[in-house]
Amino acid sequence: MEIDFKYVLIILVAGLNLAVGILILLNNPKNKNNIFFGLANFCLAIWTFLVFVFHTFSREEYLQLLFRLQIFMGMLIVLFLYIFSGQIF
Repeated sequence: MEIDFKYVLIILVAGLNLAVGILILLNNPKNKNNIFFGLANFCLAIWTFLVFVFHTFSREEYLQLLFRLQIFMGMLIVLFLYIFSGQIF
């Protein structure tokens, strides 16, 4: 199975988002801003990975589940970034 270059970039972006989230949380884990920004980065990494899986998966019975998981992760990204911006807490 040959993987396109764009899929390698998607996996690289997911890994970078995960690394940024971990670095932010390790820097100051008690700061609320760091917690919510780190959570947003974790959700972004999962969402990016789900996009990769969605485009490479061929079984139709799982595509609807993957699509719903992508929508859910997108909502969590927006929620955590909204909290991070200081609008709620």
